[in-house]
Amino acid sequence: MNIDDFVEETEKTQNTICTYVCKAGNWLKNYPALIKNKRYESTAFIASFLPFYIVNETTYGNLTDWISFKSRLGNTLAQYLIIPGALEGREKFKQTFRLTKESSKWKHGLADLGYGILLATIIRPLIYYLSGERNLNNIFKASWPIILGTAILAPIALFVADNFKYLLGKGEPENTPIWLQQKSEQTKKNIVYGFLALSLTASAMIYQATPDKLWEFNNEKDKQEITTVNNQNQQQEIIYK
Repeated sequence: MNIDDFVEETEKTQNTICTYVCKAGNWLKNYPALIKNKRYESTAFIASFLPFYIVNETTYGNLTDWISFKSRLGNTLAQYLIIPGALEGREKFKQTFRLTKESSKWKHGLADLGYGILLATIIRPLIYYLSGERNLNNIFKASWPIILGTAILAPIALFVADNFKYLLGKGEPENTPIWLQQKSEQTKKNIVYGFLALSLTASAMIYQATPDKLWEFNNEKDKQEITTVNNQNQQQEIIYK
């Protein structure tokens, strides 16, 4: 390779790097607007998965209520910050497999399934670790049902997300059943409000029905310590008498 070819290749490489840097810069610049634009879809995802997450974490996952609650807060923050970009990535992911709007629904559903499992596999264990859980076995037990559950719930959550904005009168219908489109504007909004209230109520009831195992352990430990102290005091009183 002579010097001219080397210079030409160097310039091509620099131009390629500059192109990607500029694209990344523009994407970051427009990201706040993207978060605002996708806030309805993010809310739909949170409400769709919330009860399922909590019942899994506080039972099979063996997480304490406090760690589960912190993971829900972390998940909510992640949903509003990450999901907008993830939804954009969803389209890029489909383009990788050359899917278009004309492609069959089952192909789109299969791509959504794979993309959802990929995101859950990356994000879920990290959220539990950052929430304070250090037992890797508990992290694994809490994570894999959610990753597997994504295969079942992702199509439902995506359907809810696609229609959430429309039902609130903020967007156009996407795969919305005709019977739902024929409802009044107030009825559509009431459906959304009822869905959110049901999700929150179910979540609160699950926490109420699954007492914190760590609290129970500490409470029992405190009882034992109090009993021990009382026994010691009684023995001292007998000696003094």
